[in-house]
Amino acid sequence: MDPQHTALIKQQIAEAYERQGAPEGFPAMPDIPVSRYISDEFWQAEQQQLWPKTWLFAGHKDELPNIGSSKLWQDAGVPVVIVKDEQQRYRAFYNTCQHRAGPLVVEEYAEQQRLRCGYHGWTYNFDGDLIGVPDRRDFIDLDLECNKLLELRCESWGGCLFVNRDPDAISLDKFLMAVKPELEQFAFDQLQLVDKHSIDIAANWKACTDSFMETYHLRHIHPHTVDTILDHKGTVISLLEQGHNKMYTPNRMGFIPPQAGFDDIPTVEELPRMTNLAYSLFPNVVIPLDAGGFPILVFWPVDKANTRMDIWWFAPVTDANKGKQVWRDQQQYLSQQWLEKLAIFDVVLGEDVQFLPSQQQSMETGAIQGMTLSYLERRIYHRHESIDQIIGSERIPEGMAVAPVLQNQIEA
Repeated sequence: MDPQHTALIKQQIAEAYERQGAPEGFPAMPDIPVSRYISDEFWQAEQQQLWPKTWLFAGHKDELPNIGSSKLWQDAGVPVVIVKDEQQRYRAFYNTCQHRAGPLVVEEYAEQQRLRCGYHGWTYNFDGDLIGVPDRRDFIDLDLECNKLLELRCESWGGCLFVNRDPDAISLDKFLMAVKPELEQFAFDQLQLVDKHSIDIAANWKACTDSFMETYHLRHIHPHTVDTILDHKGTVISLLEQGHNKMYTPNRMGFIPPQAGFDDIPTVEELPRMTNLAYSLFPNVVIPLDAGGFPILVFWPVDKANTRMDIWWFAPVTDANKGKQVWRDQQQYLSQQWLEKLAIFDVVLGEDVQFLPSQQQSMETGAIQGMTLSYLERRIYHRHESIDQIIGSERIPEGMAVAPVLQNQIEA
């Protein structure tokens, strides 16, 4: 990163410690309607207009190591098969045979030379072309070209795979343009997937992500963990284009991050080593970065009141683990220090989500109509504005829109 950027963030952290209120000219944020978290109408608007129209985190290259490796991906509510083709490209197709809608794959992970429907044996290559039809003589005027698999856009950055159902969407490169300059120092494309597991949460997906987009809660729910390490009073926040945002929270004086047992990402610069740098990628990804390895948190709506949080852990590749699928057998490949790191982080996650089921229940009682946000919680409001922008103001159910008051706060 530009040294001027580092100097600017350091200055902003110092100013954050000294400020007596929100900066002059910062707009008041109206209450966020609780109905956005509990109504069937808003849920349907998201299902129809949000998830089909944005880039969604769909996995990592380590899950698909070989030509013909496939993954059944259903996180966005539709059945999709992602496969690595002969040109080392990642392709995504609806997991739907064009004969009678049978599935092409039924296992979460598989290795195959072709995509073959188990129902009647129609077979496709990795370009989606129909190349095999049993008893073809019984089909009158069968047009193979008209029976190709329906492909979705699948693009990658830093080894991470993203899928978008909108054929007219901007490229992934443009979608991530605001975040890539700073994230590139973490050498994503050189990291290894070392763990993947999930946590079920009885709360709306937005309530879940809200919990990871502010530091206002640190001293109250993390008094013996995160709050002993980070000082929320120095938090610096940046709102970015495409709905993304980031947050720097400085380490407390005297705190030295533990390095024993961890390989370091040598390209990580000074600023992320003296702060906790956390990015939020729109709409449902949170990345709390660390030079010794870090998780990517992805929040998937199960229904309007339930969420699955996927935790993907990444680390520098070691000589001992190079080329191995560490994420499939952590006990065999990871050091004791790494296993302890994963366990401690799960404790912190438990603290983060402990009140979410009760919060969801309270919202559904009608005892609260709107959520009042502070200056330190503006990432939450920014994400809501971005959701409305994708859905379209004309499609937001009556009384559930958020006013676009933060547009002038977005960094170019």
